[in-house]
Amino acid sequence: MILSKAHIAIISLVFLASCGTGKKVIESSATNAETAALVEDLKRIDDQEIRSFFTKASTNYKDSSRNVNFKTSIRSVLDSIINFDIKYAAIPLVNAVATKDSLKVVNRRDKCWILSDISGLREQFGVDFSLNDLEDVLIGRPFGFDINKDYFQFDGGAGYVLSTHTKKEIKRIEKEGEEAILVRYFLNKDRNELKQVIVESTKEKATIVIDYPEWETIGDIRVPLGFLMDIKIDKKKPIKIEMTYSKTRLNESEEIYFVIPEDYENCMAD
Repeated sequence: MILSKAHIAIISLVFLASCGTGKKVIESSATNAETAALVEDLKRIDDQEIRSFFTKASTNYKDSSRNVNFKTSIRSVLDSIINFDIKYAAIPLVNAVATKDSLKVVNRRDKCWILSDISGLREQFGVDFSLNDLEDVLIGRPFGFDINKDYFQFDGGAGYVLSTHTKKEIKRIEKEGEEAILVRYFLNKDRNELKQVIVESTKEKATIVIDYPEWETIGDIRVPLGFLMDIKIDKKKPIKIEMTYSKTRLNESEEIYFVIPEDYENCMAD
C-alpha cells in the first residue's frame, strides 16, 4: 500500500477527532425518565476517574477512494496529551500528538512533519475540537457535556436520549439557518454507558455520529471496546472509521515518545 503525503496527512488528522453521517437512531422501547436524573447519569459517566489511557486499536478507514486497515497505539495523559502511533504491516507510518493548543504529525514514510494549531481540525471535520473532546471520543465520555447547561429528553433512541436543544428549537434553527451545535446523547437502558452520540454543526453542515457497540469494565470503570464513526460534511464524500480496542489499560504510567528527526521536511512545503 502506497499512500501519498496528502493521504497520510488526512489519515493522521482523522484519528484526532470524531464525526458522523446521517441521522440514524438506535431503536429502543425504553420509557421516559426524569430528565434531571438522566443528566446526573451523564455526569457520573463524565466524572469517572480516568487519569491516563492506553489501547491498541485495529483500525479501518474508508472513504470514496480508500479502504485501508492498520494498527494504532493510543496513549493519553488526560488533560495534557494524546499520542497516536500508526503502523501498517508492522511498519511505522505516522506518529502524532495532540495537546491543548497544538497538533504535531510525523510522516515516517515520506520523512516529513506537520505542525499546526489544534483548531485546524475544524477544516477537516466541520466542528471545533479541543483536546478534551478528543479524549471524550476515545474513552466514551459524553462529548462536550456541561452540567451547567440545560438538557431535554427525547423519546426513543438508545435507551434514553438527552439533547442540548428541544425539538422546537431544532426546527427553528433549521428554518432560520441559525448557527448552532446540536448534540444528542443516547444512554443504554441501565443508564451507565453511552451507546451513541450525534453532533451536528449547522454552520458547516456537518454531522458527527459516534457509536459505542460494546463496553468492558476495567477495575470499576466502564470503557468502550472501540467505536464506529461516520463522517459527513456538507457535500463531501462520507468517511467511515472503525476502531476495535485491545489490551486497554487505565491509570498507569504512560511514556510518550515524539521526536521530529532533523532531516525531515515540512509535509506541506510543496
